Amino acid sequence: LLLPTLIVLAGSFHPGEIIRFPPDGLSLRWYAALPERGEFVAAFWRSVYVAVFCTLFSIPVGILTGLGLIRYDLRFKQFLQLYFLLPFTVPLIVSGTILLIIFGEIGVLGQLWTVGLALTIINIPFMIWSVTARVNALDSDLHDAAQNLGAEELQTFLHVTIPAILPGVVSGALL
Repeated sequence: LLLPTLIVLAGSFHPGEIIRFPPDGLSLRWYAALPERGEFVAAFWRSVYVAVFCTLFSIPVGILTGLGLIRYDLRFKQFLQLYFLLPFTVPLIVSGTILLIIFGEIGVLGQLWTVGLALTIINIPFMIWSVTARVNALDSDLHDAAQNLGAEELQTFLHVTIPAILPGVVSGALL
């Protein structure tokens, strides 16, 4: 997944006018010119806003859903599992177009938070897969041991469960 990004990143250090891979030389010329271009700086900060919005909503939803799917017998478990398969079955451009139409119909199109919400809706399945994989690998004896030693449910969650599933949370957040 990272290979195309790494190729573009390596090509961005090319000193010439046309990007070539592998680069003929190395230069920071294009990076030095970025602060002078206000539209690129503004676009960068919009991207940061959308990424933070998506991440802040996806982490709690991913953790709670991942734990709930594994630990509890849920009524709509099959529906949720179908939703988690959508990024594989429906191309992302179709999902984006559908969300564009929905946001246009309810009159909230053109606002930056809607981009963050759309990105969150599309990316939540990736977060949940990542967290669920870690929850599956979580030894339930750790939870029981913490409870037997007198830890309350919240303490067990914060000091046992979260550290155990943190690699899945981080990888899901990066996706």
